[in-house]
Amino acid sequence: MRLLYDLRAYQYYDKRGIGRYICELFTRVMQTTEGSIYALVEEPLDKPVLPDDLAERVCFRSVEQFLTDEFPDDYFDCFINGAALQLAHNGGPLEWMYPPQVLRCCRKITCILYDFIPVLFDYCFPNEDWRMLFALQMEALRYVDHIFAISLFTQCSGMRYLARPAEDFTCLYGGADETLFHSQNSDQPFDQGIRGNHLIYISGDALHKNNEGFVRAFCRARSNGTLPEDAALYIVCSASDEMIDSLKQETRASGCHFGKDVIVTNFIPDEEMVTLLSTARASVFPSLYEGLGLPILESYVAGTPCWASGVSATREFVPAECSFDPFDQASMVNAIERIYADDAICARSLAFGRKLIQTVNWDAAAEKMLKKLQELTQSRA
Repeated sequence: MRLLYDLRAYQYYDKRGIGRYICELFTRVMQTTEGSIYALVEEPLDKPVLPDDLAERVCFRSVEQFLTDEFPDDYFDCFINGAALQLAHNGGPLEWMYPPQVLRCCRKITCILYDFIPVLFDYCFPNEDWRMLFALQMEALRYVDHIFAISLFTQCSGMRYLARPAEDFTCLYGGADETLFHSQNSDQPFDQGIRGNHLIYISGDALHKNNEGFVRAFCRARSNGTLPEDAALYIVCSASDEMIDSLKQETRASGCHFGKDVIVTNFIPDEEMVTLLSTARASVFPSLYEGLGLPILESYVAGTPCWASGVSATREFVPAECSFDPFDQASMVNAIERIYADDAICARSLAFGRKLIQTVNWDAAAEKMLKKLQELTQSRA
């Protein structure tokens, strides 16, 4: 089976979130399958760093090379678009997402679908050209041979918005890098004695991440006098000046101290992030909308319980007692107070997560993808 995996979206996205998903899945697919895998990239942007044994097997190709005589009789069993409905390429033309000179060499066309955030959040479109690009990509998804959705929520959203049946989708949850996120607490039972009193939110600079709303709830919980004196909220995010100013105002208006009670780290190396994550009282994920929520799975691998929004995909990865309504301040405040008041619920959250990641991981996702690709390529062209 000859695969052409589109990694160009990885080159444009931040290397966490979608970027991490694309690279991790690609790496595990390579580890699971035999033979060479071709990867579509854009020169001279950075390519993913692969282990030596895998790097020898991947053949990087640019779109321009498909216009030469290098592949006169070549074909691929399947093209895998690494990020359907993506807007990271500055609103470029549809031909960038689905290059005709590439697709004519591929028997089947598939894609990875992350979310429908632009459908619900208008701020994603800086101008009408971007809006038209998104509409064209939505239309293109009606015709690809198969769609890999990153959660059941995203799959159900695809069935609704694209008017396609369930058999046109395969759910690939993804996982967490066991080596990167393994910590001193990964195999330990929950014990507050070996943890700090901080919460951690691995977030992003976007309205649907609900940064302001959760900061407001955290400060309100502190003002209620129900949290330890040294309780703090860390937001790990490459934050704009506008986001920093907004969170400063929100924190000070609530009578708390920005930089002490609420800390925005901006970008920090993975090792530092894992240290913060693994020593936290809990991680939180209060987003208003998510297609998956990889930080939840990464939290469990690091040995930290997690609370998350009870809406969109995040509700699939936490027990019901550890979810809350991100649109309701009282619900978020109550969740924060329970995190600090109830060690037993923290232990149950971590036990739930550890059981979950036994089946929700990158190896399982790669195996599931390859099984579906084999089914597709064995069917009639």
